[in-house]
Amino acid sequence: MRDMTAEVVKRAHGVSMGYYSEVVSYGHTLARPGEPMELRVQVLSLHAETMDLASMGQFGGSELVPIPEHAAAEPGSITTFTYQFTMPEGNTVFEVWSYYWTGTKWQLDDYKQLAILVQEAAAPQVSPWLAVPILFIAGLGIVYAVRRRKS
Repeated sequence: MRDMTAEVVKRAHGVSMGYYSEVVSYGHTLARPGEPMELRVQVLSLHAETMDLASMGQFGGSELVPIPEHAAAEPGSITTFTYQFTMPEGNTVFEVWSYYWTGTKWQLDDYKQLAILVQEAAAPQVSPWLAVPILFIAGLGIVYAVRRRKS
């Protein structure tokens, strides 16, 4: 079953709603501010014949061109397009479109939005290898205190 919100957005953008291609998968959706992001978008070929597919992304108002820019896709195959950018300070939306080649022009065919959320910095972890010497030193202190009391 298709996401109805995506259908409404597709109609508003004049997208033909994935007749020959469909954006089916994205990369990770969490990143730290300032962190380089590599987002992999997978596009499924729905056509019965081999066709050229392309993708275009938009992030923070800027268009991004993926690697590769376009590719020949066999029927039923998935083509991966990779986008690279730097994560901003706040949550953001990545928009992606898929296109197919008609023989004379690129035809817009599918559209998806992906929310990318800022990942909170993790609390520092204490290595168990660091904890062992600390416990050993603390143990020596207890042994020393007990021996000193006896004398």
